[in-house]
Amino acid sequence: MFRRLFFAAAVSITLGAGGVHAQTLTMLVSSGGSGRTFEAAAKHFSAATGIPVNVIQNPYAEVREKQLLELVGKTGNLDVISVDGTIWMPEVAPFLDPIDEQTTDTKHLIPSMVDLFRADGKLVALPVRIAGWVLIYRKDLFDAAGLKPPTTWEEFRFAARTLTKDGVYGFAPALRQGNYLVVQWIPFLFSHGGQILNKERTAAAFNSPEGIKATQFFVDLVRDGLVPPGATAYEQSDIITAISQGIAAMALTYSPYFLNMNNPKESKVAGKLAIAPSLPRDPATGMTTGRTLISGWGFGVAASSRNKKEAHQFIQFVASDAEQKRLAVENNNAPTASAVYKDPDYLKVFPAAADVQGALASASDRPLVESWTMIEDILARELSAAVTGTKTVKEALDAAEKAVNAAL
Repeated sequence: MFRRLFFAAAVSITLGAGGVHAQTLTMLVSSGGSGRTFEAAAKHFSAATGIPVNVIQNPYAEVREKQLLELVGKTGNLDVISVDGTIWMPEVAPFLDPIDEQTTDTKHLIPSMVDLFRADGKLVALPVRIAGWVLIYRKDLFDAAGLKPPTTWEEFRFAARTLTKDGVYGFAPALRQGNYLVVQWIPFLFSHGGQILNKERTAAAFNSPEGIKATQFFVDLVRDGLVPPGATAYEQSDIITAISQGIAAMALTYSPYFLNMNNPKESKVAGKLAIAPSLPRDPATGMTTGRTLISGWGFGVAASSRNKKEAHQFIQFVASDAEQKRLAVENNNAPTASAVYKDPDYLKVFPAAADVQGALASASDRPLVESWTMIEDILARELSAAVTGTKTVKEALDAAEKAVNAAL
């Protein structure tokens, strides 16, 4: 088995890489916007250090599979490892070279983003492209109605109800069964004081009084007619369209999408949008602000790398203030360095950056468990049943709890 894995991995990377000299760093990245950003970072690093970086872009699922083959086979073909937050951490963390926090500066990075890449108390990757779910709202409609950005969920419901009129709906959520539905629901759960799993990550924790309250609130937005009629088929791209076309007054979505929604070439409401400085909260929890979800990419160093020194140098370069600023301004990268969010050059590109940083300060990601994909499928199925009314909230959460505990 391992011999076959080793051979397949070696062939896949060798064919993709071509001829490279001994100190060339090799890495796999997901194709698309993140891949183009990391290509740019590699070119900047090579220009600054003279060390070539061979960046191989593959579809997301292939990157995950090929990296695991290489890491398990200890081939040494990969130096820098792409890590998709806590989704990939359980699989790759055992094969990454720990980062020495005594010699590696991380104080300039946003702490909640750094914490995504800890395993068993050790830091194994640095955050290089992280964003989170923020509340984007139509400032013009809020101002006209005498409303302020909601700080509690009751204020959120009141704003959604007040602004649902004249062909505009209060809130545009992603409710199609799948990953997007789950990540849409998680900030509601977190900001009502709920958790997905217990602290030991051995059992479901979402079927609690807080979780039931959060999910009922979430479902009632649909049942009360405060979302567009087609929202049960919405994915993230549909949220961008709903806001950009003036169909909705609020969206709780991935922060970089604000740039699309606020682009005059793409949006009818450009210049009329703002980001709330924090998510709403349930005052009964004692929370001072809501707690949102963050996710994104980090870079680690393969323990089997033959170029560990250069690989560590590369990931520190990409996570530096200077490179994070350059990637944010030139490539629309979601920065991980605190200083970038207050930098005048970045604020010209993303005026709401300071509010994004505030909203992400107390964020968390999904639980660090190998069975997350299975858990997410279960949650998507049962949340969809609750949203569409085929099950009550309690029936859906009871079923999800039973299935999740079996998966764990």
